[in-house]
Amino acid sequence: MLGRLVKQFVKRGARDHLGGARRVQETTDLHRLFVLTAFHRTEGDGPELVSQVLAIGKDLQFDELKAEVSGNLTEQAHRVCAAVRDALAAARAASPSSQSDAFTKGVLDRIGFACRVAPSGAGPGSGDGLFVRGEVNPGEIVAFYPGLVYDLENVRHIPGYPKVSDGNEYLIARYDGSVVDANPWGSGGDLVAVDSECLSLLARRNGSTFDASRDSNRGQNEHFGRWPGPPLSPRRLDEEESETSEKKHKQEKRAGVGGFLDHTLTPPLCSLLRTTATAEALNLTRNNPLALAHFANHPPVGYRP
Repeated sequence: MLGRLVKQFVKRGARDHLGGARRVQETTDLHRLFVLTAFHRTEGDGPELVSQVLAIGKDLQFDELKAEVSGNLTEQAHRVCAAVRDALAAARAASPSSQSDAFTKGVLDRIGFACRVAPSGAGPGSGDGLFVRGEVNPGEIVAFYPGLVYDLENVRHIPGYPKVSDGNEYLIARYDGSVVDANPWGSGGDLVAVDSECLSLLARRNGSTFDASRDSNRGQNEHFGRWPGPPLSPRRLDEEESETSEKKHKQEKRAGVGGFLDHTLTPPLCSLLRTTATAEALNLTRNNPLALAHFANHPPVGYRP
């Protein structure tokens, strides 16, 4: 009985923040997305097209607005993913040493731009950033946010819960309460370009010196790129380390009511779900050069977002 009450309290608390001001912010963001994606999708250009799009969006209700934005983004996503698939297939025919470059060029040729990760120019200690080769039009999808997705009922399984952000800066929350953790995704598969090309020019513009050998924030996170990572089966941790961690966790459990609350609030992940999700995750090669949105940083000084 007490366990059910605790679970109901947790679920209610998790949903309480989804209304009110958050709903207002979601509506505002949807209007912006509608204007951008509809502008990109509709033929024409100039002030007349902008006025036309604004007039249509003004009369749409929340659910209608959401459906329009979802349709616009889905159409784009299908086109982009098809281009990535074709570019990957073509790159496989190249020599192993040049497949990454061929993959990037293939994406660039098909959609007009490609993403790459390099040291950020936003300022000292800003870590990595996301850069674009080519030209991106207003309202166009630039990158996808990858990783493990925790729905509202399973956010308590995020490593480190409830202090999930400690040591993990690659978490993003959705309006429905779900959380995406890009930490185990890392930089993606072997064919995804991660380089520092042209950063010296950017450094000179900012009046600083570019050091290509500086430490990256990727090296400061032990789980970064360990796909699929905890709470699923860590790929690069041996059994002995896993068993040691499990024994330590059991020793740290509190006794009595405290232990009961710990188990109720943060129960172990269902073994069937763990096995199924791990198998599905390991089937992914992570070779998507646009699945890098978690590296997006603030623009450098003197640049507008």
